[in-house]
Amino acid sequence: MSLRNRQDTQSENPNNPQFTNQQPAQKRKRASWAPPYQTPIHGVVDGEPVRILQIGDMPGKSPVYLCVDEQGFSAPVRLSDVQITDGAFLPLQGMARGRTRTQQQ
Repeated sequence: MSLRNRQDTQSENPNNPQFTNQQPAQKRKRASWAPPYQTPIHGVVDGEPVRILQIGDMPGKSPVYLCVDEQGFSAPVRLSDVQITDGAFLPLQGMARGRTRTQQQ
């Protein structure tokens, strides 16, 4: 499923029960975004390669990544739906965290 299709299935459809009985559009909270990453992070969404530009909070989906696919379409995607493939941004394994203190004799 492409990001475009993912966006269409999650859009605010008035027939979708998830969006019934909500506040008027002018009173709804909008997404808030952190500053963009200096270098986009590479990841996969539903088997498709994407670049992750920034992280944000979105009502009903929070937290989300702003992802861009190969066609240039961008969409907010839940963190749980994104798999990061760029090893530079994965947690370190087997390395000490922080500084270690050396003992003097």
